[in-house]
Amino acid sequence: MEWEPNERDAWVADAQRWISQINGVLQCKIDLDDAGEITGVHVVAGMERDPRHIVRDVEGLLKARLAMDVYYKKIGVVQVLDNGQPEAAA
Repeated sequence: MEWEPNERDAWVADAQRWISQINGVLQCKIDLDDAGEITGVHVVAGMERDPRHIVRDVEGLLKARLAMDVYYKKIGVVQVLDNGQPEAAA
């Protein structure tokens, strides 16, 4: 799919924001090649959900909102024990 640079930045920012709203997802980064095709979706998630379910949710979201088919092996999920927020000093 060919995108103008500004359009590409806009849909990537939207997609990253939408993916970050998936239950259990803390952070997301999408990598593109020069043609604007997704080469990787990197997701940081908590421990409460199975990574396979998160991958399916990401696939479904990209298909439903952007009509993009992303091969599931391009979606990586790393799970962390905490929510990524620094603890407040006492």
